[in-house]
Amino acid sequence: MKPFNYLSNAVRAPEIVAILVRWGFEDLLLQLDTPQFLLKNLVRKKVTHLTAYERVRNACEELGPIFVKFGQILSTRPDRLPEPLVMELKKLRNDVDTQPFETIKPVALKALGRELEEVFAEFDPHPVAAGSLGQVYRAKLISTGAEVAVKIQRSEIHKTISADMEIIGWFAKQVHARIEELRPYNFPSLVREAEKRLEEELDYRNEADNAEIFIALNTEQANVFAPKVYRELTSRRLLVTEWVEGFAPDQITLEPEVAERVARMGGESIFHQIVGTGFFHADPHPGNMLITDDQKICFIDWGQAGQITMQMRFHLADMFAA
Repeated sequence: MKPFNYLSNAVRAPEIVAILVRWGFEDLLLQLDTPQFLLKNLVRKKVTHLTAYERVRNACEELGPIFVKFGQILSTRPDRLPEPLVMELKKLRNDVDTQPFETIKPVALKALGRELEEVFAEFDPHPVAAGSLGQVYRAKLISTGAEVAVKIQRSEIHKTISADMEIIGWFAKQVHARIEELRPYNFPSLVREAEKRLEEELDYRNEADNAEIFIALNTEQANVFAPKVYRELTSRRLLVTEWVEGFAPDQITLEPEVAERVARMGGESIFHQIVGTGFFHADPHPGNMLITDDQKICFIDWGQAGQITMQMRFHLADMFAA
């Protein structure tokens, strides 16, 4: 983690402090020796009806996409954090403003090394999805006529992450040093882990690798799949995959027997991923799945994947068999 520098964070640090105060964390900030000038004339919300964990989630959402992503990463660590906090962080979803196409387009041009018109017969400049790190567009390849999903990393995202993670790192160190009851959670260590995960997700080649590993390990799973990756067009900041038509599980109404069958398929797939192959999607929430018209499940957004050892798989199999 970089050492905290108030001068380089002269704009962002006061914004973060103001939001934390708004969600009822003024006492915490005082314990952390936050400079008094940052705490003056701030607006407090009436949040006594919310638990501390609910206030953490709300604050993360208002603090912006990097804090949301940080919270989402922490939500995968129930072994390190209180269960009520993990459950709240799991509710975090990306609800971020989209970058204008003219802002993000140069990222794609640099990644491709040529004009979009030389690769795509059609390219819709309106994103179909926007996340904290990138935006997804629908396009059609000149070479094959295939429809594809094009994920482009946000412009200047590295600078945004660097600034916010520097501030998060400072808070983590202060909490660890000054609040004894929170010391066992070792927040500086969690921040370092999150930074590593973020760095991995910022290289879309890792996401491509994860999707292809899943495809290779699940060839016999007829009703579950991941989108094909177009490797020749994929790079660190650009990911091109096949376009999959479908709906998120929480955005579609199915007949009860169909819903039960799809849910069973999803559960069996997760079990097979973890116990059968030892390689699994680490964030399988409804936003990262699509139900196709022929009632298959497509796992998308492979930025986070996990692996467990053969020994752990045997232990899990024994536990389920007991």
